[in-house]
Amino acid sequence: MEHNRILLESGVFEKIKKYAEDSYPVEACGVLLTDNKKVTSGQIRITDACSIENTAESHRLRGYFSIDPMALFATEKKASENGFSVAGFYHSHPDNEAIPSAEDEKYMVPGQIYLITSVRKGIFIEIKGYIKDHPDAEICEVKIFCRFP
Repeated sequence: MEHNRILLESGVFEKIKKYAEDSYPVEACGVLLTDNKKVTSGQIRITDACSIENTAESHRLRGYFSIDPMALFATEKKASENGFSVAGFYHSHPDNEAIPSAEDEKYMVPGQIYLITSVRKGIFIEIKGYIKDHPDAEICEVKIFCRFP
């Protein structure tokens, strides 16, 4: 399926930005949720973002992130109980570009949205979206649109 845009509903961008800045210099990470409603062709609608603690032991030195599988399970369960599903993940790149690293590319789950933020010296710089439609596909950048109140 071709995805040409991500719609961040009101408040989602602000949550991701704040968590990325507050987590600096550690990589922030979390889950992107959708309610699967009002989805148009080629658009993925993100209705919420849930921050999850970065559990990577090397994150302070090397800029990695890891999500505890049980924390992810609990987040997915709670989301499902409230009519949401996981559409993808987000994380920050402290003092680096908002593009997938070799590590990001290696672990990218096909069909999931990945939002990457760039945070320099604790200040949010930009956010970019990516998707890989199947295991052998190229990673594609996806345009992000934000709905503000």
